[in-house]
Amino acid sequence: MSALGAPGLTTARVQPATRARLGVPDDATTVMVVTESSHWDPNWMYTSEQYLRRSVVRTLDMVLDQLDADGRRVWSADCVFFLARYWQLRPANRQRLVDHLNSGQLRLTNSGVTTPDTVITPTESILRDFLLGQQWLESIGVDQQPSVLYLPDCFGHSGALPSLALAAGFDRVAMARIDGGRFPGSDWDLWRRQPRAGSGAEALVNAGSNDFVWRDASGQQVLAHWHPYTYSQGDRFDTRALLRVGRAQLPLGRRGDAAMFDQLDGQAARLKTLARTAYVVCPIGHDFTHPKVGLMDMLDAYNNQRYPHTGMWVVNAGLDDYLDLVDGHRDDLPVIDFDPNPYWTGFYSSRPNLKFAHRRLVDELLATEAESVADELTAPAGASGTRRLGSGPDSAWWAAVVANHHDFVTGTSPDRVVHDEQEPWLRAATAAVLGFTPSGAQPAASAQHGPSVSVDHRATVVRVDTGRLVAVFDPTVGGCITELTVDAVPVSAGLMGDLVAHHDSGGLWRMGCEYWGGRFHAIDRVSHRPATVEVVDTAGGGVAVTVTADLDGRPTWRSFMFAPGSASVSVWVSSSAGDHRTVTLSSAMAQPARSLVMDTPGGTIHRPLIRHYQPTFWPVSSWLKVLGGNPGVTVGVDMARAVSVSPHGQLDVVVARNANREKAWGVLGFGAFPATGHDPSPTVAALDLQWGDHAQPGSGAPGLPVAARQRFDRAAGRLFAIESMEAPVVSVTAIKPASRGPGVVVRLGAPGESESVRVRLACSFAVASAALCDARERDLQPLEVTTTADGAVVAIDVVSGITSVRLVPLAMATQIPWQRRRQRRFQGQRRRQPDGVGERLRSRHEQTSHPCCPSCAFGCRCHSGGGGGDGRQRMR
Repeated sequence: MSALGAPGLTTARVQPATRARLGVPDDATTVMVVTESSHWDPNWMYTSEQYLRRSVVRTLDMVLDQLDADGRRVWSADCVFFLARYWQLRPANRQRLVDHLNSGQLRLTNSGVTTPDTVITPTESILRDFLLGQQWLESIGVDQQPSVLYLPDCFGHSGALPSLALAAGFDRVAMARIDGGRFPGSDWDLWRRQPRAGSGAEALVNAGSNDFVWRDASGQQVLAHWHPYTYSQGDRFDTRALLRVGRAQLPLGRRGDAAMFDQLDGQAARLKTLARTAYVVCPIGHDFTHPKVGLMDMLDAYNNQRYPHTGMWVVNAGLDDYLDLVDGHRDDLPVIDFDPNPYWTGFYSSRPNLKFAHRRLVDELLATEAESVADELTAPAGASGTRRLGSGPDSAWWAAVVANHHDFVTGTSPDRVVHDEQEPWLRAATAAVLGFTPSGAQPAASAQHGPSVSVDHRATVVRVDTGRLVAVFDPTVGGCITELTVDAVPVSAGLMGDLVAHHDSGGLWRMGCEYWGGRFHAIDRVSHRPATVEVVDTAGGGVAVTVTADLDGRPTWRSFMFAPGSASVSVWVSSSAGDHRTVTLSSAMAQPARSLVMDTPGGTIHRPLIRHYQPTFWPVSSWLKVLGGNPGVTVGVDMARAVSVSPHGQLDVVVARNANREKAWGVLGFGAFPATGHDPSPTVAALDLQWGDHAQPGSGAPGLPVAARQRFDRAAGRLFAIESMEAPVVSVTAIKPASRGPGVVVRLGAPGESESVRVRLACSFAVASAALCDARERDLQPLEVTTTADGAVVAIDVVSGITSVRLVPLAMATQIPWQRRRQRRFQGQRRRQPDGVGERLRSRHEQTSHPCCPSCAFGCRCHSGGGGGDGRQRMR
């Protein structure tokens, strides 16, 4: 972690146009930007319908009234999910909503459907979140295209967030929770012990700036801001309320003017300690709060009475306005290379079945899209029977991106919300996408292997030999592997594949090792008692060693799979966990560990073995390499998993977790963690362990459940070949019909730490034109296309992380019918009509079930009826 840049306050190179637009006097020495919002969680403590009825509709009614009353007022929304629902329920207010969005009074701090988790969510799902939200805005006639990615409440962030943000067209990010930072109601520990040593929060405090340039491992940079005092710092400056969350505001009376002004001065003084410029930002807006009535009058009163004495001008504006002002001083800000994670780690593995359902849905959608595009572009002339994707899976994608939310895929909602809304949405969306079976989707050919794996049943043990790997199973110690060698080199230093039950006093957000008064320790192992071991032959000459054993009074099942000539072992685990329990698959490796490298949403990142917590669990999206030993080990996982590696090589992967609620010393709860969970159902986990410096996760044995990913790879192989003489290896990660504009969008991924790599994308079809674009499908620059006998070649400089390319096939240059329908739907609608939204566009939207609607996706009647009234009768 490094911080570069000269300290010191500066007022040089301000942005006069922005100051003038905001009405800031030229002689103001300090400017406090007061941003106002209401943080919306689609279905956290309540379902989305309950939140609508309890708070959101009333909040937006009040917001529109406040914006109508004062043209200077700015109010921000951090996602479009509830805007879309409000659009359905308040047709009489649609024109007002669109007008304020287009004027900028109603400001968006993110184009996403949600404020997504960026730690355990698949990269493509996050990018689609930003695309679908922008697409919905465009469909109702809004031309606002946010440049800020604001993630106020996420529980940690991807270390490659700059690459992820830039890929979606955001050059600025802001957040409230980073590693080492304190948050009210989350701990009983003393605040003076924070920020934690070696954390991202400490780096910013030491640099003296909560504005900084964030540089990730690939060298991508964005302007970034951290709210050090939460995303609701200014909520109570005008009131003596003890709490302002939703309707529970517990007012104790309004402050007088002098007390209110003192509060603003006090907040500014706190913020100035972390300011390198003349600008500070004070956010207002906790979860589901209503707008402050009379906010502009309060700020005007301060400026009239206090500004002549303090030199501080207070203005209500958007977070993007604040970052515009700060951007004029970018050279004076520290450049920081940091990983704002782990913040909390229990959510990596809370409700694993919910996480698996989300990952499966995303994988199925990606495979179906790719197969449909391949069918469309590779079908012989005049061929019939191909399946065209059209806009069918749009509603399923909407469900997938809603599940990205940091209180959905993370598993931090209470049981009733999970069972009543979240799981049904995922089930319905998965069933819908499984209905598409493009004709080009062919089953994978059976793998052909050489000699079969040999099995030696001895008196007390079972010995398996693949030709490169030898494993010895001992039924007397829970059926664990007691000896493991690869190419005659020992790679185990104890038991491999042991299941361990831990007492975990943590909850849905945190493990018990993460807070003062918490407990996380082993209480049982399958190796403590004998187990039943069976050997079964598998396809291609392989074998599976199946072990059944009890753990913590519950049955477990493990299957170790081996393939001929392979230096890997694949493990499937079925287990469940009792209350306050976490189960890990534990392996003692012979090689010491020095550090880790793993994939993360948006790229690749190096991480230490231990950071903040003991043990430290890291979120692994699909693979992890342990650095330090020879031969090195690579771990492939079926979905995002929590993985810990100790310095002496102990590897633990969480395979089941049944957390309830965090309690310190078993008694004291925490106000910041109100949701409780009970998830004792059996879960299945799969992972590959492969040895060797050039190991590729999942390539050595048929272990991981990757059928949809294999379908995607086959479809990509029908369309493209990537030619590159440079490292890192570039792969195709998504293939989709363009949602905005013509053609097909292809996503390329380049893991590694180089800034870019030159590749030639060989296409099996003729290409009329090509362009770089972002994930919101806005073209950036044209690319040169060379026609070949087999199709075309496009030369691309692939940025490390994510690169999007729009290809317009020659066959689509005249736009075939399904593409033409998609094109008509969105093209040109972002142009603002003279009278707001054109009657023709509005009428068409009202009369059809819009696919970008989570309710319409599952058969609600939100667009039924005559379209008049306020929509109250449609609320359950």
